[in-house]
Amino acid sequence: MIDISEQAMAEEALRKTNLKLSLLSSVTRHDILNQVTKMLLFKELLADTIAAGEPVDAKYVSAILESVETIERQLLFTRDYESIGMEKPTWQHIHSVVTKVSQYTELSAIHVSCDTGDLEIYADHLFEKVVFNLMENTLRHGFNASSVEISWVPDTDGGGMLTFADDGVGVPDKIKKRIFEKGFGSNTGYGLYLIREMLGLTGITIEETGTAGRGATFSLTIPPPGACRNSSSPK
Repeated sequence: MIDISEQAMAEEALRKTNLKLSLLSSVTRHDILNQVTKMLLFKELLADTIAAGEPVDAKYVSAILESVETIERQLLFTRDYESIGMEKPTWQHIHSVVTKVSQYTELSAIHVSCDTGDLEIYADHLFEKVVFNLMENTLRHGFNASSVEISWVPDTDGGGMLTFADDGVGVPDKIKKRIFEKGFGSNTGYGLYLIREMLGLTGITIEETGTAGRGATFSLTIPPPGACRNSSSPK
């Protein structure tokens, strides 16, 4: 008998990737065309102002520059999104990934503790980026947050919950679900959206489960069967 569960998960991840890339193409084209239309409108208003010999209204120039910056963000997002699922998902040793990421200079201000033992999860090859972005999120939005605790609680079905909890200000209840929407946020607005998409390729879900004022907690639900294992288990 041959165990084909990993092959089946890889094929499902590929199917989802192809679907998302097709959707990405149409959505990105629509978004950029909207910005180009906006730029052309303000260009005409600017041209009319100049032709009439009137002082140039700074808000027209500002609107055009804003659209250019939006297009730049959308193109950068497209580049990152396209890389999701382009390689077969792999087994990720959580403690090793966390140790590697926590050594990045950008994250040196955070104390990281990881209590996951020999846990491995089956995830996109960019899982390291997921860990980095969750920690960076603490720096950007935690306001004086100084630590992140990563823990694992298995369930009886063979799956479990992997959590990233910090000691920052937390996330207000009214935006807990919105923070994973594309474009929401004060930076690029794509970080948590990309995280959700990367994890979703192998059936992993993520939600914010912390208490506002007591720190943010990102909980990753690892589904059974076959999406997590102990690295000491038979391969």
